[in-house]
Amino acid sequence: MLAELRLNEWKTLLTLKELGGKASVDDITQKSGLAHAAVMRAALTLSAKKLVAINEEKRSVAVLNSEGKAYAETGLPERCLLRALIKMGGEAGINDLAREAGLDTKIVPIALGWIKNKGWGEIKGQKCILAVNSEPPLGIDEQLLSLIRREGSVNVEQLTPELRNSLEILKRRKLVEIGERVYRELELTAEGWERISKGIKIVEEVTQLTPELIISGR
Repeated sequence: MLAELRLNEWKTLLTLKELGGKASVDDITQKSGLAHAAVMRAALTLSAKKLVAINEEKRSVAVLNSEGKAYAETGLPERCLLRALIKMGGEAGINDLAREAGLDTKIVPIALGWIKNKGWGEIKGQKCILAVNSEPPLGIDEQLLSLIRREGSVNVEQLTPELRNSLEILKRRKLVEIGERVYRELELTAEGWERISKGIKIVEEVTQLTPELIISGR
């Protein structure tokens, strides 16, 4: 006898098949158009029927905190300082430069330290002098900041060694936070493949009672 499946279970099963029989819950959600919670409910039922297996793995993820999000939008303080320095002709007093860049006075020493560290400028007394001919492209740390902002979070284990080093720098600068998330992946079992090949019978779901349903006894 063929397995009777509800609509969301059917969609989840066939989407999983379209994705090659193995896919993350996020990928299934995106392709099927179902809500994440709906896919998970369907997955639990399909697992109970031994049509899919649910694989879980804990992963470390990096997310931006509020300060990190702000810098991802406006640029790191040293980048803001650099742009202001270029605008001011390549040499300026630190106080004037900070005002032009719109930086809080508490952040200025940190920004100046990174300007020097990245080789963008030199500090001589109370002046900052440009050390590059033009604005440098975004560094690895800035690229990572943009990536996390765009994706919402990144899997730490999947980062390249270079990006991991930059992540450590962003952590020390207190711009990112590392948390733990459970990654769930669904996989069609042999029974799941067999049931799909034989066809699927869908059970009609009733989400609201109507007089007709009550009178007919459905």
